[in-house]
Amino acid sequence: MEEIMKRSLYGLRFLFSVVQYTIDCDKLHVNAMNTVTHKDFLKNIKAYLNGITRNRKPLFISLPSHQDVVVMSRTEYNSMQETLHLIKSPSNAARLLKAVAEDKAHLGTKQQLED
Repeated sequence: MEEIMKRSLYGLRFLFSVVQYTIDCDKLHVNAMNTVTHKDFLKNIKAYLNGITRNRKPLFISLPSHQDVVVMSRTEYNSMQETLHLIKSPSNAARLLKAVAEDKAHLGTKQQLED
């Protein structure tokens, strides 16, 4: 059970990790951690929102209070909520992790779906 919980936590950490990259949001450059200041966000809100939905990546906005906020598309939010729901149960999380490992090792079998 402890191993299952460790794997579930690893899955959550992976889910919430921020890939370091630079994107071009209509000629606006977001730094490697996808963080912009609140002033820059407000000045260029349309371009940032378009970039968020186009790139399907969240944007962190730093506030003067040092409390960052995250803006993400509804599609990404719903996907994250579904993933959290599926891995909430340790037994389901273990089953899903096993299935992913089997798929990566090409151990799965192809099946024909019936209409």
